[in-house]
Amino acid sequence: MPKLLQLPKKIHTPFLDLKISNLPLLKENLRNSIIKIHIKIKKMNEDIKRHSFYFEKTFDANITSGNYEIISNNIKENYNNIARQAQITVGLISEAQKELEK
Repeated sequence: MPKLLQLPKKIHTPFLDLKISNLPLLKENLRNSIIKIHIKIKKMNEDIKRHSFYFEKTFDANITSGNYEIISNNIKENYNNIARQAQITVGLISEAQKELEK
């Protein structure tokens, strides 16, 4: 069976989670950027959780080679989803940073 990629780690945002209720005090563009960042990070964490589920299944001694292939493809698809979400999030962070500099 082929080697699978490393398991991604969830992203924690304790400061943002704590201060999310203070967003109405910010400028609208900055507030919107921060909300989008928060949403994207939550989506990435959902994909990471799903990825962890599939990853755990690869250790099942009773898994058939066909099911292993399906799970392996699901893992690769999740990696791609996580990578896309990360790229979008980096762009949103750049936008928020520009808003802060105004």
